[in-house]
Amino acid sequence: EICKVSGDDSGSSCINKAFMEALEKQVGTERWKNFQKQYPFSYQDLAEKFEVKKKQFDGKLDSVQSIFLKPKLAALLNREKNKDDEADENEAENDGKWDDPECTHMEFDNQENTLSIEGEFMIELHRKVRDNLCKLLCDRLQNPAMRGCQYVLLAG
Repeated sequence: EICKVSGDDSGSSCINKAFMEALEKQVGTERWKNFQKQYPFSYQDLAEKFEVKKKQFDGKLDSVQSIFLKPKLAALLNREKNKDDEADENEAENDGKWDDPECTHMEFDNQENTLSIEGEFMIELHRKVRDNLCKLLCDRLQNPAMRGCQYVLLAG
């Protein structure tokens, strides 16, 4: 091993984390945390469905990935008051409007219970990982010990 592991945020889980953070920003931290606690299976279902869509993404700006949502998550994204969700009334940090100019990359369809994610946003989710990997490789390849190296193995 010529270079030690870096421990950087350069893996697939960073993409998942960025996606979940984008949803959290839309619905508000308190409501999102309560949803995760109260409906862990719905949260896990979303994570698994996003994982599939992430792997299916073809890298095209004009592609759209749609995820069918379980009812509790659909209700949260639809901003419906839910008897089980006391945070709705106390939430002040984010009104969660989907017409927020910063949120043009995701669209919730309350008729179909689907969340559509635009290709441009999928690329943005991958950008941090890509940039970190490129920087890491450039730094490592400048190491004199790498002279004459024919192969680089990335594991993680």
